Amino acid sequence: MRRQRMPQAGMLVQIDGSFHRWLGDDGPQFTLLLAVDDATSAVASAVFSPEEDTRSYFTLMQGLIERWGRPIALYGDRHGVFKFSGRPRHIQPPVEATHFSKAIAELGIGQIFARSPQAKGRVERAAGTFQDRLVTELRLAGAKTIDQANAVLRDFLPRYNTQFAVPAEVSDPVYRPWCSPRPLEQILCFKHPRKVARDNTVKYNWRTLQLLPGTERPSYAGVQVEVLEHTDGRLQVRDEGEIIPSRPAPSRAGALRASHGALSPTPEISRIVKRLGNHRLSQPQLRNLTNLEPDPIVEDDDHVGDAERETQAPEERPLSPR
Repeated sequence: MRRQRMPQAGMLVQIDGSFHRWLGDDGPQFTLLLAVDDATSAVASAVFSPEEDTRSYFTLMQGLIERWGRPIALYGDRHGVFKFSGRPRHIQPPVEATHFSKAIAELGIGQIFARSPQAKGRVERAAGTFQDRLVTELRLAGAKTIDQANAVLRDFLPRYNTQFAVPAEVSDPVYRPWCSPRPLEQILCFKHPRKVARDNTVKYNWRTLQLLPGTERPSYAGVQVEVLEHTDGRLQVRDEGEIIPSRPAPSRAGALRASHGALSPTPEISRIVKRLGNHRLSQPQLRNLTNLEPDPIVEDDDHVGDAERETQAPEERPLSPR
């Protein structure tokens, strides 16, 4: 027995992904993500993506909200993007929500989980129609890449909705516009807590951001902040809802070189050369010193006491020339 439609557009939007050879039998497989209004069967948002993952669903939702507004609720399956199915024992504290579900809750959108593909039949049928008709459109347009496929998709959607969408039982839609001063991209993104280091930097994976001092706050050392990773890979740092200006921090090896490729006189190199006395190092040997793995914590030489300095770098007599 088929479930009745919602009476108004925007009450419920079904979302799902369809993995298919969209560019023909000889083309690669990738995913089409769809957001279908339950009341009208209109495709409110759609995007091609390499995978059905959180990043691509963020993109789908941004297109939906910018074009139509926020629905009351989303209806999807129990995919790991939407619902955390379990917690490995080694993860502490317990994980209760995914990045996607946290963002949706922040937007004031509810989530309902289907227990079978048949329960979200409207989006399933739309995916089948797209596999039949859109593949032909993509072939005729000569699309060879995902970007080209998305360009064809944008032109295809209005024609699809004109042919297949139906009027809602109640004509007034209940989509809600996003009127907050906070941009959508700061919500539909990955958020990771981080603690600012003593040198006013924040690390996320292999990247380090240098926080720029402001007029009211020169340093954020020790402050717990959020690193926002956007769908395009950009990083931002947020503290209490405000974005902190930042820039990529220079690499350790790059910081040891001057602007013209000469080696800067770091305390580590100075101490080593001092111990070697008059024995001169070749330029390649000296350069190798800069490629050594840095200590976990490196303090300024000015803060090292005399006794500690003697322990770290005992003076040796210069080598006598032969």
